[in-house]
Amino acid sequence: MLRSDSVIMISWIKPQDVDIKHINIYRRIGGEQNFTKIKTLPGNISLFSDSAVTYHIKHRYYVTFGGGQGESPPTRTISTIPGPLSIWILDYYDLYVLKYTYDLSFTPFQYYALWYQQSMALSFKSGIGLITYPIYHYFEIFSLKSGNFLTGNDRLEYPYDCLYSAARNTFLVSDSSSGIYEVSISTGQERLLTATAGKPTQLQYTNTAFVYALYPESRSIKKFTSAGLFTDEIKGYRDNHFAKPVYFHVDERNNTIYIIDRWQNADALLRINPELQQCDTLIIHESIKKVLINTNTNDIWISVNTPGDEDACLLQLSYDGLRLNEINGFSYIADFVINPYNNALIVCDYYGYKVVQIRPDGSVISETKGKIVPYKVYVQ
Repeated sequence: MLRSDSVIMISWIKPQDVDIKHINIYRRIGGEQNFTKIKTLPGNISLFSDSAVTYHIKHRYYVTFGGGQGESPPTRTISTIPGPLSIWILDYYDLYVLKYTYDLSFTPFQYYALWYQQSMALSFKSGIGLITYPIYHYFEIFSLKSGNFLTGNDRLEYPYDCLYSAARNTFLVSDSSSGIYEVSISTGQERLLTATAGKPTQLQYTNTAFVYALYPESRSIKKFTSAGLFTDEIKGYRDNHFAKPVYFHVDERNNTIYIIDRWQNADALLRINPELQQCDTLIIHESIKKVLINTNTNDIWISVNTPGDEDACLLQLSYDGLRLNEINGFSYIADFVINPYNNALIVCDYYGYKVVQIRPDGSVISETKGKIVPYKVYVQ
């Protein structure tokens, strides 16, 4: 079984030496009590695509074969939960790029990476992906459809973070030894986009086609147009400069930037409003890993990993910084994203060897089976 966007595809192997006249497809959705025959196909067919699916509800299927002796017993039942997106994982166990179905039960796509991947950018419009390997001074481009290697580039010193620029239909790659480069999707050729002084690491691309970059050496976040024109630099609030910014997230709708600032004994989650020249300290906690905003609810989610202990949690804060909820039970949260369709969180539990999709109340929707070491997660 495969799931692609809003279509569930079912395939089967026909019995040998049997004259099959037709094939019946049966389906049961959600809490329905009985299976219903939804399609009868000619006997020479071995694939069926079901487009009449309902998101977030389990779909179960089995097949029977019809011939001269009547209808066969049903095959084993298979099931999946369709949804509006696919989930992509960088796996450090077998060094794969894995595409999971919405319910995390199937991997219809695998790409074997060169080494431990630092970052990945995906252009679903072109069906192309890019992976960076700083330790090898290299990035590669591959097909999201065939899984074939397309081209590579070893001319950057430390290609680190990367993203897809929809405005220019190119990739952007931060070279943590120099600047930000624009990379052709078709050829992999690089062009220096901005040589602003500093060594950029993290990148974020916004809906209004601005690019933000973290410059740890200057302890600042710089803002550029998609063409590389420098427009602003955020170092803190008035005379209070950042101590050691390690991660940021731009909330463009509210014109704010969230920064994880590493202080001497703890991490501070700061919120900056560049226009109002306002800085709020929302929470101080040891070892904050990542912060994201749920644009549907305006809630803030942060991941926290306890140093020296395999104990991690997700904290939900109100927009004003009030603690709303805490979800425990993780070993080490390497990464997480928010599902924009159902507000669930998709969590890479690195030392738990799994990816979990979990509701804001902590109840589990789905999780991967089998051992993986998930480092980063992306959604399509």
